[in-house]
Amino acid sequence: MIIQKLLAPSNNLKSLYIKELDELKRWKDAIDECNANITFPISLNKGDIISFETYINAFPIEKWYSYTKAKNVQIVIRTSEKVNIQVYNSTGVYERDSNNRFSGKRKIDTDIKCIEYDEYKEYTINLKEKNLSGVIYPIIEAMTDCVLLGGEYTSGTPEGASKCRICYIVSYNRDANTTRSNINAIINNPLYDGEHIVVCDMTGELSSDVFIDNSHECSKIIQIPTSKNPGDSYNAAISYINSEAGEEYTHGIVVDSTVLVDEIILDRLVSFISLLDDVRSDMIIQGDLIKDNYLLDSSGYIIKDNKPDVRYNNFDLREPSDFIISSTCEEIDFFKFGVLCLPLKCFKAFNQDLRTNVELYCYLHNDNLKVTNLNGFFGRLCNKESRRIIWDYYYKYRDYYIAIVDSEFELDKTEYRLFVEKEVKTQRKKGNIEAAFAIIEAANDFLNGPEGLDDEYCLEEINERLIYLSGRFNDSVTGRKNVIRDRIELRKNYDKLCLKIDHSYDMIMEKWTEHKRKVDNEREQQ
Repeated sequence: MIIQKLLAPSNNLKSLYIKELDELKRWKDAIDECNANITFPISLNKGDIISFETYINAFPIEKWYSYTKAKNVQIVIRTSEKVNIQVYNSTGVYERDSNNRFSGKRKIDTDIKCIEYDEYKEYTINLKEKNLSGVIYPIIEAMTDCVLLGGEYTSGTPEGASKCRICYIVSYNRDANTTRSNINAIINNPLYDGEHIVVCDMTGELSSDVFIDNSHECSKIIQIPTSKNPGDSYNAAISYINSEAGEEYTHGIVVDSTVLVDEIILDRLVSFISLLDDVRSDMIIQGDLIKDNYLLDSSGYIIKDNKPDVRYNNFDLREPSDFIISSTCEEIDFFKFGVLCLPLKCFKAFNQDLRTNVELYCYLHNDNLKVTNLNGFFGRLCNKESRRIIWDYYYKYRDYYIAIVDSEFELDKTEYRLFVEKEVKTQRKKGNIEAAFAIIEAANDFLNGPEGLDDEYCLEEINERLIYLSGRFNDSVTGRKNVIRDRIELRKNYDKLCLKIDHSYDMIMEKWTEHKRKVDNEREQQ
C-alpha cells in the first residue's frame, strides 16, 4: 500500500511557488508550473548522487509507528539500471538554508531486494532497525548512466485499512476552475476506488459532465440545501455522511470548496487516516476566510491584486486561523518564529485529542515537532460557543515553547489569575521548572500588552484580553521578547525586573503596580 509518494528532489519548491508570484495572475498557474517540474523520470549520469533529504520527501516514520497500523514501512525505488541506495535517519531539525537539510542524521541498516522487470528494476528497501524516531529518507548513487523512474514509501500491511469517504462541498458559487481542480485532485488520490467520493452541491449548478473527468467514476452529486449561515456547509455534509454512509465508512474527510486542495498533501491525509489504529471522527478541512477574488499562495497568505493581504477579517493570516493545506508549508513564517494557530475544528477532528491533532498537522507538513506533557492546559477555559475558539496548548519545537491561541478569545481576569497560580504550583511540584518559568513569562509578556500599544495601556484592559503565551526563544531566533525589549523603555525596564522575581503571579502584579507608580511619579517630576 502506497503511503507517501516521492517527489523529484532536484527542484526548489520555494522558487517555483514563490519567486515569480508577483508575475503570476493566478496561484493555479504556480501549481501547474510546479507540478510540471517535480515529476519523474530523471536522467542520471554515472556517479551522480541524488538525495531525497528534502522537507517534502522525508518520511515521518515515528508518527506512523505511533498512530497507524503501518508497522513495517518500506521504500520502493524504480530505475532503468542498477543503483546504490542508502537510507538515512534523522531525529534533528530541518534546516531550510543548509545543503545538509536535516541535523543529527545517520545511516541505518537496510535489507535491499531488487526485482528486474523487462523495462525497469524495482528496489524494495526494508528497514532492519526497529523503533526508529524522527524521519527517514533515501540517497541514490547511479552506478551507470540511468533513469530514475520514481518511488514511494509503502506499507506491507494493507489489511485492516479503514474506508475513508471524502465529501467535497461546493458552496457560494465558487470558481469553476478551482472546483474542477479540487475534484480531480480528490479522485486522483492513490486510495480512490470510485466509491468514496461524494460531491455536495449547495449551488445547484454542477453537473458531472462539466466538473468531473469522464475517465473516473464518481458517485453522484448530492444536492444539499443552502444554509443561511455559510459556516454550516460542512455540518450539512457531515450530516449526510452520518445518515447515508453507515458503519461501512469509519473515517471521513470534508473539504470545503473555499480551499484549493493540494493533491500531494491530500494523498498523505487519506493514507494516514485510513490506517489509524482506532475509529475516530471526521477531519474537517475548511477555509471560510478565503472569499471570492482572493487567492492563496503556497505559504498560506491571502493574495489580492497579486500582493499579500495579511490583514483580513480581523485575523492575521501569517498565523493562519484556518487549516490551509499545502505541500510547501516549510515556508510559513510561523514555524520560524514559534507561533502556530490552528482552528478548533482541527482539534475536534479526532475526538478532541489535542496531541493527536498537533502530531497529525506536523506529519502532514513533515515537521519534527515534539509535544510536551503540558497537554490540555487551557481546555477548561475555552468558551464553548461555535465561533472560532482555539485551545491554548504548549508544545516544544527546538528550544522554545509554542502556544496555539485564538486571536479573538477573551478571558476573565479572576479565572486567569487563579489558573496561573495553580499551574505554576503544579509544574514546580512536578519539577518542571522550565515549564513553570514559561507560564510566568507568558504572564509577563501578557502584561506588556500586544505589539504597537504604548506604556499607557492599562492593567485592567490587559487582563481582559487574549492570553498570549510567548515561549522561551532560542538565541538564534529573533523572539518576541527580544523585540519588546527594544521597543519601549518602560517595557525594557519591566522585563528586567520580571526576570528577577519569584515564580508567583501575585508578585508580578505587585511589582507591576509598584513600577507603574514609580514611572508615573518620575513623569510628574519631569
